[in-house]
Amino acid sequence: MKQSTFVILLVATGLSVAAAITAAGLRSGSNLEAGAGEPFVDNLGENMSAVASITLQSNSDRTELIRNGDQWVLGGDLEGYPASNIEVRDLLVGLADSRRLEPKTALKDRFAKLQVNDVTETGAEGKRVTIKNKDGEVLADLIVGKAWFGQVGLDKTGRYVRALDDDRAWLTVGDLAVGARVRDVVDTKIIPAITPVDVRRVTVSHPDGHELVVEREKPEDNFTLVDKPADRELRSPAITGSFANALQSMTLETVLPATAVTLDPAKTVMLVAETFDGGTVILKLQNDGDQSVLAVEGLHTAGRSADEKTGIDRRRWLYQVPKWRYDDLTKQMKDMLAEPTS
Repeated sequence: MKQSTFVILLVATGLSVAAAITAAGLRSGSNLEAGAGEPFVDNLGENMSAVASITLQSNSDRTELIRNGDQWVLGGDLEGYPASNIEVRDLLVGLADSRRLEPKTALKDRFAKLQVNDVTETGAEGKRVTIKNKDGEVLADLIVGKAWFGQVGLDKTGRYVRALDDDRAWLTVGDLAVGARVRDVVDTKIIPAITPVDVRRVTVSHPDGHELVVEREKPEDNFTLVDKPADRELRSPAITGSFANALQSMTLETVLPATAVTLDPAKTVMLVAETFDGGTVILKLQNDGDQSVLAVEGLHTAGRSADEKTGIDRRRWLYQVPKWRYDDLTKQMKDMLAEPTS
């Protein structure tokens, strides 16, 4: 995001925040506490370009983000996987916009109620955000806790926040929502630039040799189930189009290094989708009972590798998907057909 654009956003937000803080003071009938109205993270808006890394941590997840030129990427075991610049921008803007409204408890045993206790404690619900510059200096280290709606006026959301170097929690005002999962900071769409109308033919090959094919001649046609038994009806008229719909709407739960799971040929289902413009999507899918994963073996649209467009070398990664989505993409003939009527 350009610095000038960011400054404009801060000014606009600052005006509404100031009004909310003034309204809060008028409602309470008392003077505002020292520090009220000040940014929760000092000088973040002016020093946005100095942010080199962000670590997001919850009780169950930890995600690292690293600035790589104009692109944010994941760090740690997922180093190099592109993050969503939009999601990272929104996070930083939210932090820079966040203003102190009212000091709250300094009693440690009450932090959990506000969700600003240590995120490593059992049952902790807050999200820790640590921001550093390129030299590893900490620019901000805070725990974002419970939201409190309707408390600060002008449709603003209050949220409890505590800096790690502060014994007191604060109620803040601003649009500050933080997620610590990989899916919170990446583009979750696995297959880009494919819509159901693009798909001409889908072939699903199971390791036992069973093969299922749906196809059509024109985009406006319904898919036909190849080799459907003449004496059986489809489970539903729309079921043959479910593969194309699933490809478009499929989103990841998380990303894994390709080395994290060994795809066993005896358990792996292959799906090949062909498009009207000559593109192909090749997926390998496996479910081991605990998780469902897929590998994108090939992804070409209009004669061009989608990896070139997205900057993602999909050979390096696996995608974990919900079990129901795995089931959608690995149907066999028996799953497509209604029960016999007699």
